[in-house]
Amino acid sequence: MVVTAFLAGFGAHLAVPSVVAVDVNLPRLEDFRITESRRMLGAVARRTGRPVPGGG
Repeated sequence: MVVTAFLAGFGAHLAVPSVVAVDVNLPRLEDFRITESRRMLGAVARRTGRPVPGGG
């Protein structure tokens, strides 16, 4: 339960800035945030028995 909560919190923490953050001239930062937030939130979906978006 604690691991799932951590994954959900950290995944959401990465997901929100990927949508609203100002570009800081780091071209791959947004891609990193999107990729990692999808990976973590996909893990939360698997751990809670929900379908994973995109089938991952």
